[in-house]
Amino acid sequence: MGFNDIIAALGAHPFIAIGLAGITYFFLLAFYRLYLHPLAHIPGPKLPIVTYWYEFYNDVILHGKTLEKYPEWHKKYGPIIRINPNELHSMDPAFIDTIYATASGGRKRDKSSFFLQAFPLYDSCFGTIDHDLHRVRRASLNPFFSKINARKFESDICHYINKQFDQIESYSKTGEVCNLSLAFANLSIDIITYVAFGWDREYTSNRDFIPNLFGPLRSSMALSHAMRHIPILYKLMSEYIPESIIAKLDPGMSEFIGFEKQIYRTVDDVFDGKQTWNKLEGRKTVFQEILDGNFPAQEKTKERLKEGAREVIGAGALTTSTAITYLSYYLHANPSVLAKLYAELERAIPDPTNLPSSTELETLPYLNACLHETLRFSTGIASRCPRVPHESLLYTSSTPSFCNPSGKQYTYAIPARTPISTSAYHMHNNPDIFPDPGAFRPERWLDEQGNRHKELDVGFMPFSRGTRSCVGMNLAWVVMHLEAAAFVRRFGHRLSLFETGSEEVDFDHDGFEVGHSSSKGVRVLVN
Repeated sequence: MGFNDIIAALGAHPFIAIGLAGITYFFLLAFYRLYLHPLAHIPGPKLPIVTYWYEFYNDVILHGKTLEKYPEWHKKYGPIIRINPNELHSMDPAFIDTIYATASGGRKRDKSSFFLQAFPLYDSCFGTIDHDLHRVRRASLNPFFSKINARKFESDICHYINKQFDQIESYSKTGEVCNLSLAFANLSIDIITYVAFGWDREYTSNRDFIPNLFGPLRSSMALSHAMRHIPILYKLMSEYIPESIIAKLDPGMSEFIGFEKQIYRTVDDVFDGKQTWNKLEGRKTVFQEILDGNFPAQEKTKERLKEGAREVIGAGALTTSTAITYLSYYLHANPSVLAKLYAELERAIPDPTNLPSSTELETLPYLNACLHETLRFSTGIASRCPRVPHESLLYTSSTPSFCNPSGKQYTYAIPARTPISTSAYHMHNNPDIFPDPGAFRPERWLDEQGNRHKELDVGFMPFSRGTRSCVGMNLAWVVMHLEAAAFVRRFGHRLSLFETGSEEVDFDHDGFEVGHSSSKGVRVLVN
């Protein structure tokens, strides 16, 4: 059979022709990605290198299961591996500050467009791809979230802490179960909305912690993998699916939709001249900081402020409340740790109704150690967060580690504009840095004199690193010090866990944050 006969036969059977063309394309693409691609010299598992469908299956169908495979791959292929057709992953703590570099020396880091498809808020600071544009947007937020400015809100933060802890106190001796996960989530929402927007949403006024944004925020994060691989999903959900249907599918979403609408109405009214921003006793809201700043006009648009508001809520609510929830669990699951922390706080805070400033609390070594150990477990963002360096990188190392036990020499030239990441979850569980990583042991953060040592900081990144580190980090530290100190000093040994095991805090899957096998929350009885 000649060539013309083959063409004629395929023409007579178009579906066979299309199938053969597809198979041929797949094999050619696989050959290119394995042997001709600019990253072909960097090893990794073959199937994920060939196709994104592997990641899709594990993250979308199996729900966030790719992340847990990375340590196994690193043990087989080394400290730098290829995890999909175009992206690298590092397990070397010494390379973190190269991946997540500061701007010194003119180094620039874009964000991965593929990664940001999960949260397409491209007018927000978090969702900005381009390095230079991000620097402009970050500069508009830096004054508001500075350490000095964050401390100005301490009295407001303490107001909401006392208000919510009064709600928890109301469960005392009633035999009713108190859900601390919901309580801390509502507390964080009230704090961040008041600090950022000047509103009082009064979530802390609800004794049963309903309504709340805990469920809707978790649900939206759980969709991140699907939206990353099927980006049209975000447009369909935000523009074409009626709000009534969304509310029926997830009843908690009706509260979130109403909350979001209030943000949007406020932005619209300000731009239409119907109202001014709520003044916080002479302090600016985050929006006032942007609008009053010397920034380009395109950085003061409605969309910019609306997406910025969503960013502030998403970043400022769950991460802080998750950390304090973890702390409450681990303290009561480890009575000796609770006793040691309570003794330190009892000495430092004779009157539990009169908290010291966060500056004073930061000097308490065991409180600091407990917060660092808590953040090691809660991690902030569990997912990998790739950066795209503008320059080429050179990786070279022969340091023995759990993924390179023999101390083999590895040297890789990484082309410019290659997405590369590490993940806080894996760094925080790296046995080379944190021996026995599954144990909650605050003492690991203290030296022999009881002062916090810095050796562990090499692998500690709950707020990420470099130019893209969390803009709200200073406010988060203020809130966590005040909440943790007030919680332990006020309730001490009076709480007991109720039908709550480690499944409420243990890593089960990558849900952007740490995903758990149970969503009941940390529940306690108040004595």
